[in-house]
Amino acid sequence: MAQLYVGLLSTAHSKLDILKALDALPKGIDETYDEIMNRIISQRDEEAELAKRILGWITYAKEPLTTKQLQQALAVTLDSTNPDENAEPHEQILISACLGIVTVDSKSNIIRLVHYTAQEYFERIRNTQFPEAQTAIAKTCLTCLGFDSFTQRAIMLGKQVLGDYVFLRYATHFWAEHVNDMKTNPGVQETALRFLTEKRNRDAIYAIADYWPLSPKGGTLLHAMAWYGLVTIYQLVLAGTLAIPRRYLSRLITFNWVV
Repeated sequence: MAQLYVGLLSTAHSKLDILKALDALPKGIDETYDEIMNRIISQRDEEAELAKRILGWITYAKEPLTTKQLQQALAVTLDSTNPDENAEPHEQILISACLGIVTVDSKSNIIRLVHYTAQEYFERIRNTQFPEAQTAIAKTCLTCLGFDSFTQRAIMLGKQVLGDYVFLRYATHFWAEHVNDMKTNPGVQETALRFLTEKRNRDAIYAIADYWPLSPKGGTLLHAMAWYGLVTIYQLVLAGTLAIPRRYLSRLITFNWVV
């Protein structure tokens, strides 16, 4: 907590400024985090937006991310077709944009919030402060898994391809969970459906996840929906909310009748 208070005092430039800042320091934990959050969003738009994306990833991630995984995730845009190392923000920028509220573990290289109370605080406010975070995470995972440079290599090399791009491992494990978290977001469901209708994408994620011996390699779109528990997509297609390629339609109707 002392580190956070030092951060709040870092903008003071004179003894008088320091005394005023000390008088204004928040008295409780939530008040401290409120003040930090206010300072984050008061930065220039570029830094504030980056900080929100970082905090969104850290608080919504299904497992702790390494710095490199987060850098790679932040470099992905929704129209990306391949990774771009030049778009990855520098590690120090990740720290400075968040005004000291995040830190990097020197042994594991995990990037995390500085204290468990910070995690609890941001989990309480993330829906209002980072309303687009879950949507961005789900779509980022799908975009990454659909990279041209990975689908073909994944089909040939299987999980060996995971060593070349560390965020791919996270995306492979958790994309479906993030999609299912966004059950009320048709845009996310549509993106996932569009991803799965491409056979090369299905083949690639099965090949990468070949440590799952029961994965439906070579299976249909319906097999993929069932395997990943994508019930919402299935329901939206049946309701006519999401369009599905005609070649799948008769199979879907037959499948539904059998069930």
